[in-house]
Amino acid sequence: MTPLTLVEQLTRGQHDPATPARLAQELLADSRYPATLAAAELPTAGRKAMALLDVAREPALAVLAASAPANAVADEVWKIRYLGQEMNGLRRDALRRLAPHFADRSPLAEGLRLCDAVYVLATRLLHHPGVPGFRELPEKERNAAIQAFRQSDLFLEATGQ
Repeated sequence: MTPLTLVEQLTRGQHDPATPARLAQELLADSRYPATLAAAELPTAGRKAMALLDVAREPALAVLAASAPANAVADEVWKIRYLGQEMNGLRRDALRRLAPHFADRSPLAEGLRLCDAVYVLATRLLHHPGVPGFRELPEKERNAAIQAFRQSDLFLEATGQ
């Protein structure tokens, strides 16, 4: 989909609430197309397909995760290693993007603040149990829990700090 096609479809369907979701799905499919082709050619193209998938990164992640097991053990090992590295990289990127929002005390619904929501999301990304009853804690104790988490070895290692 070209940029002009995207703009035309957005303006033509501006009153249809389903248009943005449909276009997003089309863009996602377009972005994954090269990785889909490379994954299909992995058994025959070998290193060339692996190189293309390595460059594709995120689009390749979804394609490889949904693909059938490789015929060759070496190819399957490469795929598993690749998926692990990319998923760890995505988690690290997500945590790095969340980190600045730990300081944002903007209020949200139900007495929570943005930093509280970030804490809950970050602990889930790291499979960390978090502080029991965090949402019900007084603000001062939530601040202390957030600070302790940000300084934890788990968080620092996950973000590469």
